[in-house]
Amino acid sequence: MRSFLALFFPLVLCAQSELEFTKPIGELRDLPQQLTLHLRAEAGKYLAKRPELRSEADVRARAAAFRKQLIANIGGLPERTPLNARTVGVIEREHFRIEKIIFESQPGFYVTANLYLPKRGQGPYPAILFPLGHEAGAKAHEAWQYVLGSFATKGFVALAWDPLGQGERGQFYDPDLGASRLIQSTREHTMLGVQTLVTGESLARYTIWDGIRALDYLVSRKEVDAARVGVTGNSGGGTHTAYLAAIDDRLKVAAPSCYITNWTRLLAQLGPQDAEQNLPPFLNLGFDFPDFLYAFAPKPYLVLSAIRDFFPIGGARATYGEALRVYDSLGAAEKLKMVEADDGHGYTLPRRLAAYAWMSKWLKGVEDDGVEPSFPLATEAELQCTKSGQVALEFQGESVFSLNQKRANAVRGRAKDVVDAARRMSGYVAPSGVPSVTPYGTIRRAGYRVEKFLYESEPGIQIPAILAIPDGDGGRRAAVVYADGLGKGKAEERLAAWMKEGRIVLAIDLRGAGRNGVGTDE
Repeated sequence: MRSFLALFFPLVLCAQSELEFTKPIGELRDLPQQLTLHLRAEAGKYLAKRPELRSEADVRARAAAFRKQLIANIGGLPERTPLNARTVGVIEREHFRIEKIIFESQPGFYVTANLYLPKRGQGPYPAILFPLGHEAGAKAHEAWQYVLGSFATKGFVALAWDPLGQGERGQFYDPDLGASRLIQSTREHTMLGVQTLVTGESLARYTIWDGIRALDYLVSRKEVDAARVGVTGNSGGGTHTAYLAAIDDRLKVAAPSCYITNWTRLLAQLGPQDAEQNLPPFLNLGFDFPDFLYAFAPKPYLVLSAIRDFFPIGGARATYGEALRVYDSLGAAEKLKMVEADDGHGYTLPRRLAAYAWMSKWLKGVEDDGVEPSFPLATEAELQCTKSGQVALEFQGESVFSLNQKRANAVRGRAKDVVDAARRMSGYVAPSGVPSVTPYGTIRRAGYRVEKFLYESEPGIQIPAILAIPDGDGGRRAAVVYADGLGKGKAEERLAAWMKEGRIVLAIDLRGAGRNGVGTDE
């Protein structure tokens, strides 16, 4: 498991001092890469144990196990409560209208959404659930409006909602700044993800539930044929397309864009993404991207990919190839398709056209005209559902922080349960024996000495450390183990005081910190 320090503390190089090791040679040069290489090797061991699915029964069993584990990983799903949905405004276009909607995915937890409704044809219409990616503007982003307006023009009802930390749902919104204190939605997700880990959950518990409740609202509309609902989205929206399709049987067609790859290639090229996109335990149970497809099989699934995406195209091809064999064994090969566009990350026109065609084929039973219609786009202000532009300013409602705090309060006083859960989530293994040590010299100072060395915490992982020992008779002394997110060099500020107290001090560079910092060039 990736060190919390590696994820959530700044990787700042320590000031040079005599406590620092010499210029890296040999094993020192490799230190910043050891964590990454170790994690990739560990992931490879688990992914190599994936079972081969030989029958329809195997597929069904794998899908059921995956769905159950996915829900368990996020901490379970909240209770389904009244949506209290209301329409607060309407925007008219020639071939469709946009209703501005506010609903509560949990009591007091407000979600702002736009519902696109066709003006032509006869309802009830097929529908599209459209989870959003991380692009600026949230539901007002240009590409999303093209998708939503085009689907509505083509005779679909389409629903998009602001994800957490985006649009009108900033969780760290600062009225004085007029923006989030963390600037980017992905940073909001990181901070929220840290908070939810404390209660043994994932930020995805909130984002997935928002999507399920958005679907609840969508199928409640009289204009919608609840038996004909598809889901598609790009990037973070592609992630939630995969999640929601795997969990909710009401979805009949899926088309994630710029997300599907495989973990072997993703770890080699980029590594894990936002907090809601990582659901431990996952890899150590042998689950991989094809399992999202198996959980949906044999329903129609379209993998939309970009050849020049940062989600590796090689991984997408490998996942598609593996899943196609399974779909073929189920007699449903025609229901799985992959479309590659020679472009970069985003819901670009080639992928949008492919999505229109796929949804039209499987939800309407007709061939799409292959044309993306033109219509005027709305501004972000026009699509806002709140007067202020932020639910945090509009309502005295809940936030991820307040909801998670209630979850935390419910388990207060159960210290043993918390410790057990922390050990389980972190993959803790009780140590045994004395680690091997490589000495790097001793420094003499007034009243104490400092020994510099590397020790091997587990095979392939070396930890730089300093041990400060006060002068004296050599009897037993009180000791301090010092671990700082900025590295062992920070111990320098307090070392003299500790020595005066007669303490022995061991200061270490945890994985991801100090000389072990990922990407450092010390």
